[in-house]
Amino acid sequence: MVLTSTISVLDGSGNIIIDATNTTSSTVTVQPCYFVGLENTVVNQGIKIYPNPTSDLLFIESEYAIKNILITNIYGQKVYENFETGLDFKLDLSNFSNNLYHISFTDTNNKRSSSKIIISH
Repeated sequence: MVLTSTISVLDGSGNIIIDATNTTSSTVTVQPCYFVGLENTVVNQGIKIYPNPTSDLLFIESEYAIKNILITNIYGQKVYENFETGLDFKLDLSNFSNNLYHISFTDTNNKRSSSKIIISH
């Protein structure tokens, strides 16, 4: 008899972000859930990012000076980092592969905020 259990991981809004199925073996099969888009383009700390999803250029506007932008892939690997200080940025992400990414910001008061972005060519 094979017993199968399913585990779902939810984000803060109750959306399923990971479905994992496990049988009696020691292997877990994970199926990612795909998003069509992200509704909220305003990030904490008065930061606006758009368009999201994007295929090439991502625009960032902030009420407070940003001193660091970090983008990581779904594995937590750093794929982009910027240490320029400013209120407005235009990032060329055309060489990124289609995927979901995590973007985080640190402002000049060392307040941090983050969001998710989708690259879709």
